[in-house]
Amino acid sequence: MSEAIGFSVDLSGFTKAMNALPEETLKATRIAVKEGLTLLVKEARTEYDSKIRHHEKEGHKVERCIQQRLLDDFTGAVFLNLKDCPYAEFIHEGTHDHMVPKEGHEWGLGTTKGGNPAALHWVSGGKSFFSKGHKVSGIEKDQFLYRAAEKNENKIIDIVEKQIDQAIKRAGF
Repeated sequence: MSEAIGFSVDLSGFTKAMNALPEETLKATRIAVKEGLTLLVKEARTEYDSKIRHHEKEGHKVERCIQQRLLDDFTGAVFLNLKDCPYAEFIHEGTHDHMVPKEGHEWGLGTTKGGNPAALHWVSGGKSFFSKGHKVSGIEKDQFLYRAAEKNENKIIDIVEKQIDQAIKRAGF
């Protein structure tokens, strides 16, 4: 799951500002990227509809796994932390109908401490029964990261342009 979303802004005075005040101008771009990332994380968390996510438990919320990282002075990333939420990718990208084996999902949802899948074990008439697996419906994709980026493209451009304009003014252009 990786998609770059880019945009362009008018940088006519940016080169002059970089030559006149390189540190100030780089600081302005870092601020712009951080503000844009923060906006995207907030909006992606809003776009994600947790009300329909019946399998999430406290401490396993996809919203908490939407994170940001500054990659360099001009680039940042908003991403799903799959280490903390391995199932987040399946929610974002969707899945097909599939079989859940007796051992359960690889990320451990629906299992008890002993590793026996809780949803695949039942008691009837005093006897324990264990399923060999079951078929589950696929998950419809919910691409909340992309929706947030698309909906906020103009706001992000405004943030970048504002910071660059301020850097250009500080450089005297």
